[in-house]
Amino acid sequence: MQVKDTVKEEYGEAARRVTTARRKDAAEPVRRWVASSVRNLGKRPAGLLVTLFINWVVKPFSMALLASEFFRVVFAHFITGAEADQYSAGCIILAS
Repeated sequence: MQVKDTVKEEYGEAARRVTTARRKDAAEPVRRWVASSVRNLGKRPAGLLVTLFINWVVKPFSMALLASEFFRVVFAHFITGAEADQYSAGCIILAS
């Protein structure tokens, strides 16, 4: 805390202006990169299509298989069938 107070006392307004300018300048290249990526999405949609396929087709069904096997085999002695169905549904929702 003492260092911050000392810097404020010694440099005052100039230090505040420099740190504010740095924050604004650092965000600008990221904004340009994101904007250009969105614009170029139509030219090469493969990455987006792969991501959508994995997130909406592969993950839910693989989680359904893993959850049902896990809750019906590993925890079969600890939970009922209805609870296993509910836990499996919760895992599918979390995987989506």
